[in-house]
Amino acid sequence: NIMWTSDESNYWSDLHTGNSWKLCLDTPPVCSDGLVLTPVSVPDCPAVTERLRDCPRAEPGELCYGDGQCGTRTDINNCYDTDYTYPASRDVYQKQNGTVVSWIVDGPCSVVDGCVQNFDGNESRSQECNMSLTEAAYVTVRQFRTPGGRLEINGQRYLPRDD
Repeated sequence: NIMWTSDESNYWSDLHTGNSWKLCLDTPPVCSDGLVLTPVSVPDCPAVTERLRDCPRAEPGELCYGDGQCGTRTDINNCYDTDYTYPASRDVYQKQNGTVVSWIVDGPCSVVDGCVQNFDGNESRSQECNMSLTEAAYVTVRQFRTPGGRLEINGQRYLPRDD
């Protein structure tokens, strides 16, 4: 869950100085069969004893092991291995059946070209925007200048940088 809350104290400053944020969906990994691979969320991880196919050989809907093939990452560490190594060290994906990941937005934020953002001229005092995704996916922060507000992702507050 992602939440942005505007801060009334810097409202006018934000509108005139370009303070804003923009979160974008990354291009997901895809195997040669054209099916998208999405990382599974922790509650959907397989049993640690379950052997997984590598992603190029996985069937639609099946979980697979991300080992760098098909553009998968080897650093998401979203599931435990058979030794229950802490932190989790397996990179598990699910081969999709043609589904598309998209934003679900409740509030004044806009979605443009796969990115959700607050700087489309729609910001006003003390507003809130809640966002989530239809499937697990990678999200990249493309712009983040919000001294007059708060951005939280899964309960973790993020502070802007001056760049």
